[in-house]
Amino acid sequence: MGQIASIVWYNRGADIPKELRLRNGNVVEFKAYEQGRKAFEGRAIDALYGDEQCKDDSEGIWQELQARLVDRNGFSAQNMTPVLHQAWLEERIRALPDTS
Repeated sequence: MGQIASIVWYNRGADIPKELRLRNGNVVEFKAYEQGRKAFEGRAIDALYGDEQCKDDSEGIWQELQARLVDRNGFSAQNMTPVLHQAWLEERIRALPDTS
């Protein structure tokens, strides 16, 4: 808590933050896959932490996020339990590209 300079609220009444502004100048944004691919376009990001598997337009959203991460040589960590069957994701895992 001592590292948080301010909180921008998405819904303060429901205690849902939109972003945290840290004292060191970094910003932590909270996004939901349900917002769609457009929510992730046009921004460079240093890191992505996902706590659920994307269900709708997952391949398109992942391609967008990967492009944003490449811009800054960023990284991604995902927690997908349970893993939902998605042919494109299973193929990617079987033949993991050098970009992963």
